[in-house]
Amino acid sequence: MKKILASSLVLICLFSSCKKETFTNEQQPLTHRTVTPKVVELYKEHSEIDLSEDWIEVNSCTGEILDVVEGIWHVTFHAVVTPDGRVVVKFHTNTSNYRLVNVSTGVEYTGSYVSNDQLTINLADLVDNAPFEQTVNLSVMLTTPGGGNNSTLKATYHITFNANGSPTGAWFDNWRFGCQ
Repeated sequence: MKKILASSLVLICLFSSCKKETFTNEQQPLTHRTVTPKVVELYKEHSEIDLSEDWIEVNSCTGEILDVVEGIWHVTFHAVVTPDGRVVVKFHTNTSNYRLVNVSTGVEYTGSYVSNDQLTINLADLVDNAPFEQTVNLSVMLTTPGGGNNSTLKATYHITFNANGSPTGAWFDNWRFGCQ
């Protein structure tokens, strides 16, 4: 997956913004010039996924299986190259009109799901199996009338992978879940 992403981003860069320049004897390339660094957007896409077909959720408080009966999952993917030579890929997701039903009791839940995921890799290392970093923030809430059966999940984690794809010491996570 990492190789496919890396190869795709390199090809996009090569075919969309790079051009070869030649100089005649009268034209000499500048030996010094001031360049203002810019963020270069490689790709941006927004998708919407209908969650009312074959999606389920589990209430972490009660263990109940909840059938998603309505909802749209909004997913935004954005990739940029930063002035310091990193490729930053961001995913943002959230839901709207997220309704769920307990499959055995018929109790209805209202849900909310939000996540932000960022993957960072150095552009110079993109062709090889390069080390990379990933940071994720996630929040899921499932609520229903009454108390003690509302499920909350919040998670934050950061991980750094070496060139072999193995996690290194730069790892932290903060998972918080419970009932309200």
